[in-house]
Amino acid sequence: MSEIEPPFQLKRGKEIAKIIEFEDTLFQTYTWHAIDTVPYKGRVFIIHGFREHYGIWLRFIDFMIGNGYDVFYFDQRGEGKTVLKDGSKGYPYEEFVFNSTTFLIDYNLKEMENEGKDTKKFNMLGFSRGGGFLLNYLSHGELKDKINTYCAVGPLITIHPDSMSSSPSPWVTWLGLQLGAVPYLQRFPWKTGLNVDFATGDSEYRDYLEKTANPEKTTANLLEIREFIYGGADVLTEQSQARVDKTKPLLLIHGENDHVNNPRSSELYMEKLNKIEGMKNKSFFKVKDGKHCVLIDVETVRTTSMNKILEFFNQYN
Repeated sequence: MSEIEPPFQLKRGKEIAKIIEFEDTLFQTYTWHAIDTVPYKGRVFIIHGFREHYGIWLRFIDFMIGNGYDVFYFDQRGEGKTVLKDGSKGYPYEEFVFNSTTFLIDYNLKEMENEGKDTKKFNMLGFSRGGGFLLNYLSHGELKDKINTYCAVGPLITIHPDSMSSSPSPWVTWLGLQLGAVPYLQRFPWKTGLNVDFATGDSEYRDYLEKTANPEKTTANLLEIREFIYGGADVLTEQSQARVDKTKPLLLIHGENDHVNNPRSSELYMEKLNKIEGMKNKSFFKVKDGKHCVLIDVETVRTTSMNKILEFFNQYN
């Protein structure tokens, strides 16, 4: 846990922290089981966003376990308490992220089976960069058919122009993108210029983010920056969308005032997807007054967002 306490502490359930090894990486994972006073609904597998600490997820986790869902969360490679076997942080790269996510999905499915729980009630939720990856996994993931429902929250498809302008100047960003294609320069650090005011309108969470998201923690390498800008947009291509299961449920939820990731790109993704003949169970929900982090935004925004997500999961579990 961070030395700085998040605004919300878990009120129920027990956190089970565990290190899970995959290749050269020791993943820090956390599991919470649904409380036993409500009917069991399923499990939610969370993929977090860029440089996040799981403390910002505790309110949502408490909400989900209180409504019958187990929750699994892990620090991605290069993030949080996850480290390489030699103790260094390491960096995420696309092939590893796909392979490690598949490994952890399989781990969860086996755990559910061992606990006597229905593996058909396994759901994935991704936020921001994690939401963009979720949409890619929906198209290309090895175990994509094993996931019951998908929920992308404020996904990184394209970066909002305001975030691009608050980062280094456009020509410097362009130069960084070109250098990011050069293998031996890909680990070069780059300040993202992330704006906390774009994240949430809630003063407590904004204060928490300001204290925890220092410049060192929000610095990415050139490879990550390149993937930020180019990686998510792949889900808008016909080739990627053609690989989406036509009946697999998907909810895409985005704050209307998100100035980090562009909500218009989320709308465009869903518009294009639903034009494919036979496409079903795909929906887009724009959160009124919502900023980037709708699950930790002001009370009206986060309550609306959490209830919409719960309604979606309950419909298919």
